[in-house]
Amino acid sequence: MVLSLPIPYNTGMGKTDPATRIDELKKLIAIHSDKYYLQDRPEITDGDFDKLMAELRLLEDENPIFRTADSPTQKVGGGVRKEFAAYSHNPPMLSLDNSYNPEDLREFDKRVKKGLARDHAEYLTELKIDGLGVNLIYVGGKLKLGVTRGDGKTGEDVTVNIKTIGDIPHAVKTPATWARCEVRGEIYLRRADFLKLNEERMESGEEPFANPRNAAAGSVRLLDANITQGRKLRFYCYALYVFDKKGTAIRDTVLHSQIEMMEKLAALGFPVNDAYKKHTSIDSVLEVVAAWEEKRKKLPYDTDGLVVKVNRFPDQRELGATSKFPRWAIAYKYAAEQAETVVQNIVVQVGRTGTLTPVADLTPVLLAGSTISRATLHNEDNVKQKDVRVGDSVIIQKAGDIIPQVMKVVFEKRPEGSKPWAMPKKCPACGDEVARAEGEAAVRCLNRHCPAQQLEAIIHFAKRDSMDIDGLGPSRIEAMAQKGMLNDIADIFNLDYAAVAEIEKMGEKSAENLRKSIEAAKGRGLEKLLVGLGIRHVGERAAFLMARAFADMDALMAADEEKLTSIHEIGPEIAQSLIQFFADAENRKLIDKLKKFGVQMEGSRETPAAQTLAGKTFVITGTLEGMSRNEAKELIQRAGGKVSGSVSKKTDYLVAGSDPGSKLDDAAKHGVKVIGKEELLKLFAPPVPTVPDYPSPP
Repeated sequence: MVLSLPIPYNTGMGKTDPATRIDELKKLIAIHSDKYYLQDRPEITDGDFDKLMAELRLLEDENPIFRTADSPTQKVGGGVRKEFAAYSHNPPMLSLDNSYNPEDLREFDKRVKKGLARDHAEYLTELKIDGLGVNLIYVGGKLKLGVTRGDGKTGEDVTVNIKTIGDIPHAVKTPATWARCEVRGEIYLRRADFLKLNEERMESGEEPFANPRNAAAGSVRLLDANITQGRKLRFYCYALYVFDKKGTAIRDTVLHSQIEMMEKLAALGFPVNDAYKKHTSIDSVLEVVAAWEEKRKKLPYDTDGLVVKVNRFPDQRELGATSKFPRWAIAYKYAAEQAETVVQNIVVQVGRTGTLTPVADLTPVLLAGSTISRATLHNEDNVKQKDVRVGDSVIIQKAGDIIPQVMKVVFEKRPEGSKPWAMPKKCPACGDEVARAEGEAAVRCLNRHCPAQQLEAIIHFAKRDSMDIDGLGPSRIEAMAQKGMLNDIADIFNLDYAAVAEIEKMGEKSAENLRKSIEAAKGRGLEKLLVGLGIRHVGERAAFLMARAFADMDALMAADEEKLTSIHEIGPEIAQSLIQFFADAENRKLIDKLKKFGVQMEGSRETPAAQTLAGKTFVITGTLEGMSRNEAKELIQRAGGKVSGSVSKKTDYLVAGSDPGSKLDDAAKHGVKVIGKEELLKLFAPPVPTVPDYPSPP
């Protein structure tokens, strides 16, 4: 497996310009968000992911001209798998900003007090359970829907699986005025259940889950509820929203604080983690943070920190939220756990693009609830910088129980006669030459026919975000490759399914299901095919743009650099990469083979949305019925309008929902026209369909 790891902003080999680095960070974050939220198979630690986000946020703050609405700093991470029906959250399920030290929490306290224009605030602390966020919808006291957080705006309907979790009540006795209520919380696995589940998976030849959080997420998203039921999932809730028969939010009229809400949830019969506590000062919060750093290790489940929330609901409304984070809450994350072990060997793995990645084989050691025997060393420079050698005692870290990394060498324990490690001059998979391009950290195998590269290329091609071939995972691809059935990606579409059925643990039914999935993959179109081909620098965004700019693969292959760079967002680097890829005779032969086997290569050229709002500035406030603020913002921007965060004399429209707050007064002050959601929709041409606030139960 190739690890897509953080790229340093200033490597010492020439500083990347901000625009390029921002684009790199967006791509990296998109890759790792998909692996974490959708594939449930993270490849970097939470800490490394947070560093990527922090760097992107800093660069965008320094260069606001490059901040776009689709930036991961402007939206909640996650997504919705196509296997499940989508549900629109109202209100959205926002993410939390992070803090890592007491100073961060004191700064949060200052921001809260400034926002409230007073020198005191009440807080509530809760354990931050490391699980999968879900939203439970009850109608008339009966559980009707269970939905994952998804991207915060839209989640996946996993009701059948949710109902197998014993902690979640199927019916509760709610007040008569509560026509509907939504209970939000975390689905998680206890550590012992997680370890047992992984033991069972390894015994049956399946890949173990990376951590309890991903095991929980993968279990909730299974298509077979019977398997979910056997996973021993648990649930803790942390939020409640209440609506009357008209769909009006009424929680804040019957409850006035976080602590009242938690007590109400418990009284209704929902599982509430009883470690929550009310505070009248930030000093009290910090005392609890310090106390739980050690106490949490004795818990039967994983928690990587605490959540600090402003207690009173009126204060929360006053503070509001950004597009991604509530301003009234913050997560405090503890430092990653570490352990000491010994490097037994350093081996090299070869990835899809030929990149050689050094990995340390370790003396097995218990860390964060699991036994670790391998850790990534990232690249040649990392090994040299840390001077990691065979025989060294090293400190390893497994932040968030994901992929262990060697943090540093314990030099005083280094054995005599140890020798510095060096990257091999030949590829360990094929024996061909390797090289390192100037300005790059990666050492690559130069043999395009290297079996390790071909294997990784096929695995990449079949992945969900590429050609999405269900049933063709890494282990199955490797088994087929060993039998000579798969030598390149085109062979996928020319399989002998009788031979496929003979592969161990597969059978005729699985082979037939695979055939259907491969047939369906033929119709994915140019965009997915470009992603699947793994062309360097061409990720999902570039593939999306190409598929809309060109009628088909032939038109794209014929394009020169001038035509390619005339496409907005496509620069010379991507253009040259495409030109070089298509200039290669072997690649053109591969595309011809794919055509021969019926793979469709048409683009998806679309007519741009009518720019009916060009030149108009909007501000959105309050809760829009059946539509999130982000959805409204995207619709306005698609039609050429601009969305601002504050009302001024330059504002053309204030789009106001329920509880509009002070922006309504600002609009009156500046003479800005105030409109509702329905009036906003009338400004578009053609009319834009609305999203129902609550779908009919399945």
